[in-house]
Amino acid sequence: MAFERTTPQKFKGRRVAISGACGGFGQAMAREFQSEGAQLMLLDRDPERLRQLRSELSAEVNLITYDQSDEASVTAALSQVEAVDVFVNNAGYTVRKPLLEFQHGEMRKLLDVDLYGAMQMAIGMARIMVRQSGGVIVNIASQLAFASEPDRGIYSVAKAGLVQFTKNAGREWASQGVRTFAIAPGVAETDMTANLSDSAKANLMAKVFSNKLIQPEEIARMTCFLSSDDASCFVGQTIIVDSGYLLH
Repeated sequence: MAFERTTPQKFKGRRVAISGACGGFGQAMAREFQSEGAQLMLLDRDPERLRQLRSELSAEVNLITYDQSDEASVTAALSQVEAVDVFVNNAGYTVRKPLLEFQHGEMRKLLDVDLYGAMQMAIGMARIMVRQSGGVIVNIASQLAFASEPDRGIYSVAKAGLVQFTKNAGREWASQGVRTFAIAPGVAETDMTANLSDSAKANLMAKVFSNKLIQPEEIARMTCFLSSDDASCFVGQTIIVDSGYLLH
């Protein structure tokens, strides 16, 4: 017997924008929100991968190509958004190297994408939401906002800044109908971990006491639930999803 959905779709008719849509988390989120009836707007820097993802979703999906490290590109992307109910602020990347080896340009680009660009996107989306009936902004942070790992210093600073930004945004925007919170994933099976050496991955997993590599679909389901009306009490908080990593 074919499965028949018996519960209403949480996002039927709602407009959901996801940045970094072509990454592991982004793709899983797109599929999860689509399954809940959302009208999708997918943002990424790679137009070909965006088109491929749209074809895999087999649905009418709006696409925006932009570079989150470039202020003008972010501004242009935001100008294409007429209305949005949920924005998942997911775009980001990392550079693994000791602090003493960072060049200024590398450091600046990492912060431009993971902190400055993310804040610019959130503020731009919030302005659109304030003009309409409100909305939800989800900032994707990291467990490294609360911990230290070798070769991840600048990335940790960016994500810690995003956590603090979330607190302030939650406080300022809630009264204007815009609910803001963050999710901080731990070690997950995404592009960021796929290229790690076996020894590096083993060292990382040794700190995850559940010995469980987080699946993107798990983060997607949590993002979808916390963005829904069923979780309207989550404001300004950062929900850590790390399989026990911070217990070490």
